[in-house]
Amino acid sequence: MKAEVICDLAGLHALQTEWDRLWAEDATADIFGSFDWFLNWWTHFGQGERTDALHAHGASGLIAVPGGNWRMRVIVVRDPAGVTRAILPLVLISGMYEGVRCRILSTPINSQSVRACIVASPFGPDIVTVLCDALCEESEWDVLLLTGVARDGTRPKQLAAALAGRGMTRGPVGTVPSAYLRIDGTWDEYMAGGSRRHFRRSLVKAERGLEKSGALSWERYAAAEASSIGTTLFMEVDGASWKAHSGESVAMVPALRDYYTALCARLAQTGRAEVWGLRVGGQPAAVFLCLNDGRALYTLKSSYSEAFAEGRSPSQVLIRHVIRESWNSGLRGVDFVGKVPFLDRWANEDLQVWYASVCRSKVLAARIAGYRFLNRLRALPDRVRRRLRNPMMRRP
Repeated sequence: MKAEVICDLAGLHALQTEWDRLWAEDATADIFGSFDWFLNWWTHFGQGERTDALHAHGASGLIAVPGGNWRMRVIVVRDPAGVTRAILPLVLISGMYEGVRCRILSTPINSQSVRACIVASPFGPDIVTVLCDALCEESEWDVLLLTGVARDGTRPKQLAAALAGRGMTRGPVGTVPSAYLRIDGTWDEYMAGGSRRHFRRSLVKAERGLEKSGALSWERYAAAEASSIGTTLFMEVDGASWKAHSGESVAMVPALRDYYTALCARLAQTGRAEVWGLRVGGQPAAVFLCLNDGRALYTLKSSYSEAFAEGRSPSQVLIRHVIRESWNSGLRGVDFVGKVPFLDRWANEDLQVWYASVCRSKVLAARIAGYRFLNRLRALPDRVRRRLRNPMMRRP
């Protein structure tokens, strides 16, 4: 086995066929491990125009990793016959992590892309060894962040442990939950669950409340329509939502608008993008931008018009229709890509999204640990901090 490190767009484009094949063979891979997802992410965020474009998962949630001087580092492992066996997409920046200025090598994670993937088939000790060799030979990083990996958490854990075995310092390893609806049995059986009694009533109430404003109609746009009619519908609804007032609307931020428009256009070419809409009396009320890789339906972004919001939950009415229509499509489940309360009510389990970190230097690891410790102290109530500072106030 040998590793190659791809550092530019030309090399990345040349890898597409191999990446697509390997991604299809990896039963644990999700849409966030696909070639199209990474290419779109790198094109819009990896050029370093946004200094807040990189984040990392941690015990307290997403941690901003501001920085610049962006460089691509996609590690490709091939067997003696030249067949690609593993792909680890990474980005290298010079920035600030946990209060320490350093060089950071990380999976491509930010607030718009909270998941990543190590693609392999299979992922064995030989793959781990070659990836570790490549990471050790890459001398430009101080901190390695392997975050956002769902389904197979053994991969970042094994890599972090193997690097620790070579004298590096492994940081915290943990998980954050992401809501998931596993499709099992029939739709009627799922909705008839005893714990959903009050939930069913609230859905009926919301639907009847919306019907007072006009007839309800649903629409789904896929393939080419998803990137034309569907994207336009999403931006229209998002621009009329509460997010427009708070500055969080995708439609109002040109960089994010371009990112999602390009993502939808790229994935629509292979039938992996869908836009679902709800109209009330012919007026757009709610919309979901979803991805579909044949394994799961991913509810990537949602929005609703403020005009239909008060007490009527148009997004809940729409997601019910989306899930019901997707139930018998051969999908394993619906991935809600996070823990949003109104979507979490539909989930029947949690995916565990793993994070792990490695420091090349023990001194750097100690500085990061010290920064985390001070942050935990600052988060304590004032009375507790006073007691810690004054030994005479401590209880025996």
